[in-house]
Amino acid sequence: MSQEPFSLLHPGVQAAIWKMGWKKLKAIQVQAIHTICETEKHMVICAPTAGGKTEAAFLPIISKLAANPQPSVQAIYVGPLKALINDQFRRLEELCITLEIPVHRWHGDVPANQKKALREKPSGILLITPESLESNFVNYGVQVSHVYRHLSFVVVDELHSFFGNERGVHLQSLLSRLQNTIGFAPRLVGLSATLANPQLSRAFLAPDAVETVQVIQDTSAKREIKFGIKTFLARPPVGTIPAPRLTSEQSLAFASSLRPQTVGKEKELAALIQQRKPAATTDKDKNRDALDEIADDIVRNFKNSTNLIF
Repeated sequence: MSQEPFSLLHPGVQAAIWKMGWKKLKAIQVQAIHTICETEKHMVICAPTAGGKTEAAFLPIISKLAANPQPSVQAIYVGPLKALINDQFRRLEELCITLEIPVHRWHGDVPANQKKALREKPSGILLITPESLESNFVNYGVQVSHVYRHLSFVVVDELHSFFGNERGVHLQSLLSRLQNTIGFAPRLVGLSATLANPQLSRAFLAPDAVETVQVIQDTSAKREIKFGIKTFLARPPVGTIPAPRLTSEQSLAFASSLRPQTVGKEKELAALIQQRKPAATTDKDKNRDALDEIADDIVRNFKNSTNLIF
């Protein structure tokens, strides 16, 4: 019978969870702990941004590393962007600090002395881009087998971004070369916020044995998506004759004829019409176009929030 997921974790990881004030584990974290700790399968975790994917993968991985430390890099995190690596580095450092598991970064902005120290004394978890992993083979090929000789896990973040493109083929080549160099196959874990086709992710990680890849999806999260469509009318070219505009008196008479209930409220209507009259056109206004109106609207409505605008 399967154990409780929390009890499967290393005591140091349990203490880190308690220190972070977690009340309970998320469903994907429970499933990931069982998969990593009780099976030998590869794994793909699909959950929304901030849905706990990183912890789902690394809580059981760190537990494995803490229980059996080895003198090499034992887990690789492959991220497509340096900024993402830097962000995840801080999160993993917080998880690993009490367990004395070193967390390293390797990309173009990392000082050479830090990379040299890792090559000479490899350990813990390494966060790296595919291109920097390639540089390991090109520049330090004779050291690769030494640095990764006890590698147990490779975690690929933003897995969907590697599907169907040259970078994905390159990453698959790197993983194959790494396996051939160290002489065994580490377990693979893919993380993604969006997977339209889970079968594709299984085939990416293990093309010759898709049945060995466990897919874990967060089905509990229901996000409300709001969208709006807005149009902007282009101003007539300078020098053209604008369409005739009703005077305030004509507008008032027309509104009163359509809405009998406004009789006796002529002053209120006149004030409203006056408020809505366009301001006097300046030379600056004459040079504005629809793009200026769009820019103003974006700044006015979206400057204090995060949005995608097409």
